[in-house]
Amino acid sequence: MGAHPDDTWCNKIDSDDGSVNVNWLIDQRFLPAAFPRSRISRYGYDSRWFGEDAIRTKTSDISQAFLFDLNEYRKKDQTRPLIFIGHSFGGLVILKMLVDAHMERKRWPGIYDSTVGLVFLGTPFRGTHGSLSQGEILIRAQELFTGSPVYGENLGILQAGGEPLTDLVDTYFRIARQSPMPRVACFYEQRASEVGRILGKDLAKATPAVILVDETSGSLDLGEKSDKYALPRTHFNIQKFGSPREQGFRLLASVIQTMVDEGPQLVSSRAKDHGPYRTTFTLQGVPVSNNFVDRPSDTAELERCLLPRSRKNHRRKLFVLYGLGGIGKTQLAIDFARRHQATFSSVFWLDGRSEDRLRQSLAGCASRIPKDQIPDKSRTSTLHSEDDLNVVVTDVLDWLAQPDNTDWLLVFDNVDQDHEQGGATGAYDIRRYLPGDHGSVLITTRLSRLTQLGDSKQLKKVDQELSKAIFEKWYGQDLVMDEASSELLGLLDGLPLALAQAASYLRDMKLSTVSYVQLYKQQWDELMKSNGESGSPLMDYDQRNIRTTWTISFKAIEAKSKNAADLLRLWAFIDNKDLWHGLLQTAAHKQKQWPWWLREMAYSEVRFMAAVRLLIQYSMIETGESVQGSFSMHPVVHRWASHIQDEAGKMEFLRLAVMVIGSSLPLHTSKDYWVLERRLLPHAERCSRWMGEMYGLGWGFNDPRNIDATLGFGHLYIRQGRLKEAETMFPHTLEGSEKVLGRDHMLTLDTVNSLGVLYMNQGRLKEAETMYQRALKGKENSLGRDHASTLATVTNLGILYMNQGRLKKAETMLGQALEGFENALGPDHTWTLEAVSGLGLLYRHQDRFQEAEAMYLRALEGKEKALGPDHTLTLDTVTNLGLLYKRQGRLQEAETMYRRALPGLQGALGPSHSKCQNVMRLIESLQLAKGSSTETDPPKLERPCQSLGEAVL
Repeated sequence: MGAHPDDTWCNKIDSDDGSVNVNWLIDQRFLPAAFPRSRISRYGYDSRWFGEDAIRTKTSDISQAFLFDLNEYRKKDQTRPLIFIGHSFGGLVILKMLVDAHMERKRWPGIYDSTVGLVFLGTPFRGTHGSLSQGEILIRAQELFTGSPVYGENLGILQAGGEPLTDLVDTYFRIARQSPMPRVACFYEQRASEVGRILGKDLAKATPAVILVDETSGSLDLGEKSDKYALPRTHFNIQKFGSPREQGFRLLASVIQTMVDEGPQLVSSRAKDHGPYRTTFTLQGVPVSNNFVDRPSDTAELERCLLPRSRKNHRRKLFVLYGLGGIGKTQLAIDFARRHQATFSSVFWLDGRSEDRLRQSLAGCASRIPKDQIPDKSRTSTLHSEDDLNVVVTDVLDWLAQPDNTDWLLVFDNVDQDHEQGGATGAYDIRRYLPGDHGSVLITTRLSRLTQLGDSKQLKKVDQELSKAIFEKWYGQDLVMDEASSELLGLLDGLPLALAQAASYLRDMKLSTVSYVQLYKQQWDELMKSNGESGSPLMDYDQRNIRTTWTISFKAIEAKSKNAADLLRLWAFIDNKDLWHGLLQTAAHKQKQWPWWLREMAYSEVRFMAAVRLLIQYSMIETGESVQGSFSMHPVVHRWASHIQDEAGKMEFLRLAVMVIGSSLPLHTSKDYWVLERRLLPHAERCSRWMGEMYGLGWGFNDPRNIDATLGFGHLYIRQGRLKEAETMFPHTLEGSEKVLGRDHMLTLDTVNSLGVLYMNQGRLKEAETMYQRALKGKENSLGRDHASTLATVTNLGILYMNQGRLKKAETMLGQALEGFENALGPDHTWTLEAVSGLGLLYRHQDRFQEAEAMYLRALEGKEKALGPDHTLTLDTVTNLGLLYKRQGRLQEAETMYRRALPGLQGALGPSHSKCQNVMRLIESLQLAKGSSTETDPPKLERPCQSLGEAVL
């Protein structure tokens, strides 16, 4: 509150851009930074009491106008705590406004009772002092502005020892002592002010400088609730700050922080507006945490819905806070209840885990209800029977339902059993326990279905900044954000319970983050057990640790739908971020190899969605944000889902997961295969990690269906340029295939051929030749020389010979393959066209450029028709044409080919793929080669015909 809402608070400072005005009330470096959750409003009044534009006004007029505007501004929230800051006369207006608000509480609801702090800067509570008194200022003004109006009513209150000012201060003292009073901070000046400048420069020079508001005048003595501070400033700059580092501003911010901290308790101790229905606030038996970290945006949602907005509208306000167990619902509800306890006449915390617990909680509230408002027997009786309990519960609900008892808050915590689904012990219909049609109701639950009852919010994981703050709160010290700490926060992924448990374990065991990350990855189950047994259980959380927190929900899910429970078990062994119905559709084929529950969901998307919906209802999974029809699971829940299974269960569902993903892999000759591959790659990676973990525990490659699937994983890794992963996969696949199916089985021979493809890509040509020769011999014996699978291996051998410099033998093999494909499949089949491309490679090596171009153009035309212009196989041929043109010195045509291929390959495979990197290097090499007839191509290893080796599997 100042004479002008902006000018009063602005300080002119020098900057690189010249002089600028800094308003510390709105500048983001000052008050908004110190109190980011506050709403800062400025108010001014017309202080022109002399001159042509002078107005006639009184302190009471300004006070009433301020109250009206403030009340209008706060109509949607009449309980938000208030701190007032006033300069000079503005401080007296604040004092007058509080007196008026107290006298007319019904007219100005919530203003006096919500005030938690007062800051006065140079406010003359006992009038102005010095050589220039109020009377002298008035006389000088009348002399200076002869013929113009001069209204001295405003200055009248500033008369030292004057009756109006004394009455105002005494009245405030009297009402402030009637109830817990707000903290008051008074700042007075220590430097003299040129008060004459109020009336003009000429008078300023002729008037001596004086201290207008000294310690005596600028202080209020309200005992321990008031403080006074001296600032080495004048009356005209005591309220101006140019830097947040100034001592004066830092002192002021510290004072305001104290007021903010004391505010909730202060407001709670005033409760006269709630009349006879006020009960004492208690959270006895509730897991209150002293380590709670504020979640401002989530709290704001609760405040928006649940806080009383208007005394005229008493309709029930109901908010459902739902989400995954351990996400922080209960702690957020506790913080809300503590923060706003004074806003409500009563706060009753009810244990919603079962109907019996709920009824016992309601009965426990009876003793807190004021005497004579319910029968004494209900307030004081000991419950001996179910009938006694029914009577007390009915009396409490009837008391809450009384028409004029409207300001209470009921918190139903952990309403996690769904009575409509059936099969749960203690489940109930919460609507039976909602009294009347007024009051505020907050429900915390894992059941998304309860959102139908009212407003709602799904509480989700916190961001990294808040994750770090939660971790540090429990850890008891700062978390140094090194690589291990970043990885740990990533693993816990914003789940408050997991963060609290990890931090507590590190604190108690004096363990480093590096060691904890290692334990988390390698010994998760044992680590979770130790947190709840040998370690310190989390007393602030009902389930104590993340190993047990989702067990109740899972048991309820399993009782209602085995399909949903099995889907969750299966999901544990694939990636957590992207499950969709299409992923399971492979189970609709070859029915005998799939369990019935999976076939059922694969056939019917309705049944799949029913299982997913149940998991969503219990907040075990969420709807995907980026892809429609996709669902995701929190990574900590995902890890838990695997550890609830014994070793036999893990093996069973891992085998099933490998089969699902392996069977879903597309042929790399299919249209847009890379789109599906990109979605499947994270799932394959997850399966591969589990296979690595389980291999030593008896998870062998002893099922032909798994052997086929893991072979597909290896092909996927090769196409993605991830040869190390493929090398890990193929030997185990070959070992299992030879053991279960025999050395000459087609699946074994396909695996041998694939190993040759891998070795070829790695430059291990001798080993590749051994694999190809073995595969070729076996296929010729089993399938014949003209079978497509045999011809695929012939093609691969031809390319191998070419890279070994055995060009004549290469031509024989590639010619044999092309002739065989044309006879068996026709000239336009994609496998035939790949053999054509292989001959193009050979002719280029032999400098038979015209024949090479003819082969490439035939292959390109055929692939564009069969696969499309942007398919990766088509773009491989485009790249090869570019290589040919460069070899011929046709550099512009070569560049055209390279630049056509690069965007398509990057879009399909990603810019980091080896193919994309290779084309980029070719473009760079071309730039260097332009203008030179010298051959600059380095010796190049030709890639084998991968697609043929894979397409026949």
